[in-house]
Amino acid sequence: MPVWYTGVLDEHNAVRKAAGLFDVAHMGVFEIVGPHAAEFLDLVCSNYVRWFDPGTSFYAYFLDQDGRVVIFNARGEEVTGYPRAELLGKDWFSTVAPRERDPRPAATFAEDMATRKLHREIENNIRTRTGEERRIVWRNSLMVTPDGQRISVAVGADITEQRKAQAELHRYRHHLEALV
Repeated sequence: MPVWYTGVLDEHNAVRKAAGLFDVAHMGVFEIVGPHAAEFLDLVCSNYVRWFDPGTSFYAYFLDQDGRVVIFNARGEEVTGYPRAELLGKDWFSTVAPRERDPRPAATFAEDMATRKLHREIENNIRTRTGEERRIVWRNSLMVTPDGQRISVAVGADITEQRKAQAELHRYRHHLEALV
């Protein structure tokens, strides 16, 4: 959808005659707690929240079939360091997941979009605006617009610190085993 229509009537007609997709990531941050928090979030989120560890926040982006960023939420800005305006319309794989570092994500994406079968879950590195590498686990879905455009809907969780902690535990375990 365009960011701005010529008027309310044009927006109404576009949504009623085709489809409306609204990025509401900028509208607030919520903390959901309690014994039924996961069940509630599964009802209101487009992703299965039990895939993520407690305390993990996730970000989302939509890519068109050529890998250009269509939607990018506020949490994505925090993780990558890129302002939304700087990424919209840009090639994700040239900017955040550079092909020269690891060509597999771009190749996998191109193949998935061609076959219309996205990998449901994938884990890879991204490079932030400052050059830092972060490890992200992605949950992917494919959306096809009425005119046949394929859109990748990806929700990612930054698991960099989790992977570092796992590696540290692994090192300690081997160290302890060597002592015994």
